[in-house]
Parts: sequence; structure tokens; C-alpha cells
Amino acid sequence: SVRFLSGPSKRLARALKSETMSLSCAITGEVPVEPVVSPKSGSVFERSVIVKHIAANGTDPVNEEALTEDELIPLNASNVVRPRAPKATSIPILIKMLQDEWDAVALETYELKKAALAYKQELTHSLYQQDAACRVIARLTKERDQARQALSALKASAPQVAAADNGEAQQGMDTDADANQLGDDVLAAIKKRYKALHSQRKNRSKPANPAELAETVSKLACKSAHTGMHSARSGSINAIAVSSDETKVLTASSDKTAHLFDLSAEQVVATFKGHSKKLTGAVLTDDFAATSSTDGTVRVWNLSGESQAVVKVGPAITDLDLHPTGQYLLSTTNTGWQFHDAASGSTLASVEDNSDASCVCFHPDGGLFGVGSSSGPLGMWDIRTQASVASFDGHSGGVTSLTFSENGYQVASCGNDATAKIWDLRKLKCSQTIEFPAGHQLNAIAFDNTATFLAVGGTDIRTYMVKQWEVLSTLTDNTKPVNALSWSNTSMSLMAASADNSIRIFA
Repeated sequence: SVRFLSGPSKRLARALKSETMSLSCAITGEVPVEPVVSPKSGSVFERSVIVKHIAANGTDPVNEEALTEDELIPLNASNVVRPRAPKATSIPILIKMLQDEWDAVALETYELKKAALAYKQELTHSLYQQDAACRVIARLTKERDQARQALSALKASAPQVAAADNGEAQQGMDTDADANQLGDDVLAAIKKRYKALHSQRKNRSKPANPAELAETVSKLACKSAHTGMHSARSGSINAIAVSSDETKVLTASSDKTAHLFDLSAEQVVATFKGHSKKLTGAVLTDDFAATSSTDGTVRVWNLSGESQAVVKVGPAITDLDLHPTGQYLLSTTNTGWQFHDAASGSTLASVEDNSDASCVCFHPDGGLFGVGSSSGPLGMWDIRTQASVASFDGHSGGVTSLTFSENGYQVASCGNDATAKIWDLRKLKCSQTIEFPAGHQLNAIAFDNTATFLAVGGTDIRTYMVKQWEVLSTLTDNTKPVNALSWSNTSMSLMAASADNSIRIFA
């Protein structure tokens, strides 16, 4: 007989009546030793089994309704004798048992595969979402950094740009404390030249026949070679400067001398001696010549080879350039840069930033100049305020040479990492990277006067079409690395100076 501990509902009564006919656990299918009834489904369970299920899931296993252990209704029943398990004494019974086991395993395997597929799809979706989020974060971080750099450069250069475009604002710049280091006369000369060149550059016309020029550059070949001008032992030519009429070239060599070479007469017309160490830079105008050396001095000469002024800088000088006014010189050392008056030989401004400067070049307008570092960064400076206005990081090795395009929008640099990079001065980022084979030496880089072609020299000489960046010609006549390059005014020929003590003209 069955006795309830509490008053069951009609549904529970019917269920219990049915269960008493075949008292078995709804989970195990066996006769329970300690039977209990679930008020949610009315099913009978073995207490130990249903308690474990409730602890794990908190639901009735039959209808999945919430169920607690306290809600279970125990049954008082006479001791139940478990039915004997059928003995597998015949082949049909064995087959039936094996078939039942196989069906259960097949059903369980199906359910497991179905669950595994669902989990796999969910994981894949999550991974795609995570990857997309990482890409968005990386892009936003890059855009943020670029915006910060652009904003920083804009803040630094805004006063100078405004002053260059507005005559009244230029007068206001004269009150800047740093600008006054140059003196009013020097600053006025720089600004006047800047304004004139800036106006000319805006009105410049593009080459009428770029296709014909490209065809000419693609067919460049060595037209003439001049060798033996310097010492055979240490006559590496490190820098050159060509006269405005392209009839003479000044060569600066490791043999401590410079030569003024007449290209038409094919002979040295003047020799410049006075430096105690190798020369690193050369400047040539219609009125004077200038050279720099690792002996820490800049020497200004007349065109006959007589010294007119000596500027004692101190540290070894790595490069030298001429301001577009034709009156001032800019030198670089491992401690910074120096601005000199060529006529008096006096230093007008000096900045020590421990940048380990390796090369220098003035912007075509003369307002800005670039300084390359042997540690990698490329810095932009305003000569009017002696302030840094931008910095470009991209070379993994030291910068060996740099050049501005004639339109003033780009600056190109090459370095010890076997790459040449073109930087956009308007967007303040690298717009193109030209990669060379590992170990390829790069010492010189030069835009032509039309900003249509770029030449890169070192192990060999390669010319490129700007924007397309296609190799137009590869010149391998030099027996040692090329150290300096100079385009002709017509962009139809290229001069190269090498460590093999030679000057070659390609046309």
C-alpha cells in the first residue's frame, strides 16, 4: 500500500496510481530503493539519483520545470523486491541487448556531434568578431597617432606659415626671441628670398614633354668619365657642387683637398688645400666655394683656391649646404646644426640637440631645411625660428642623404637600411618606400629640377619616374660606391661622383 506525506493533487494521485503498477525510476528505469515523487511531473525517481540531478540542474528531468530537493515527496512502500535481470542465455536476447546499446550509443553520438557543431559555429563567429574588433582598434589607433602628429606639426609651423603668406604677419615674427638670433638683416634677407621663390614655385609650369624626357632618362649611358683628380690612395670623392652654368664642378675628397674641375677643358683649374682631415661637403657659387671637413671647420674660398674665411665649429662636420640666398651656409655635426655667414665666416645660429646629424638639405624656398640622423629619424626645421616643425621615423638605419623635390611637396631620403623613402610634407607621412637588396649601399639621392625623376646612388645608380616609381635605368659603371649625384638643369643628364676617385656624366 502507498501512503502520502502530504495531500497530492489529482494529477499526482493519478500518476502515483499508475506508478504503483510498475514502480520504476523515470531516470534509471530500475525499481527505486528510496522512491520519491516530483510534484512537477508526477514521476517517480530514486532519491539519490534525482537529488544529484537537482544539484546539477535544478529542474525536473521530465518536463524541465524548476524543482528543489525540499519539494520531493517520499513514498512509503513495502520493501520492493527487484526483479531479476534477464539472463543473457540466448542469442536473441544478446542481439536485443547489443541492438539497444548500439541505438543508445548512436543517439548519444548524434547529440554530441550536433552540440559540437553548434559550439564550433559559435566559436568561429566569436573569433571573427574579435578579429574585426582588433582591426578596427588598430586602424583607429594609427589614425589617432597620425592626427596627433599632424596636429603637433601644425601647431609648430602655423606661425611660420602665416608669416610667410602675410607680409604684416612677417613683421610680427620679428619679435620672436629665437628668430632674433639671426639678426634683423639676416632674417629680412631670408624672408625676402623665401617670398620670391615661393611665388615663382607656385607659377612654375610642368615639363612640356615628360614622355620624351622619360625616354631620354631610360637610355642614360656613361658619356664621359674623369678620373685621377685626387690621390690614388685616398681619393674617394665624397661630395660635389656644380656651377650654375654647368661648366665647372667642385669635388671634395677624402685626401683633404678639393678641386675645381673645368668640364669643357677637362682639367683642374684650382686646388683648395687647408683642411687637416677628409672633406665631407662642397658648395659652389659664381663668387665663392666652400668646403666642410671632419676636422671641425668650414672653409670659404675664392675661385682661385685662396682661403677667405675659416669657421671653427668644433665636432667633425658631416655635411654642408648653401641657402638659396647664396649668402649663408648650413653645416651638421653629431651634436646638431650650425648656420653661418659665408662672407664673414661667423656663426649666426647653432642648435645642439644631440641628433647625431649625418646630412642636411635646404627646402627650395629656403624657409625649411631637413636634417638626417645616423640613428634613423629625419627632422624638419624652420631656419627663421630655429624650431623643429616635424619629424619622420621610418628608416631602421641611419639616413645617408636627403633631397627636396622642386615643387616643395616631397622630401626623399635614403639610408643604411637599403631603402629609399619619399615623405609627403603636406600629409606628414611616408608616401612611398623603395626597397633594395639586402646589403645594397645607398649614399646619395637627388630629385631633378622638374620633380619628375629621382636618382638613387650607392652600389649602383638607379633612376625612377616620380609617382609611378618605375625604374627607368640602372647604371653600373662605377667600380666603388657612388657618394654624390647631381642632375643637369635640363634633366637630360646626370653627374655622379664615386669612391673610385671618378666623376662620370651620364647622358
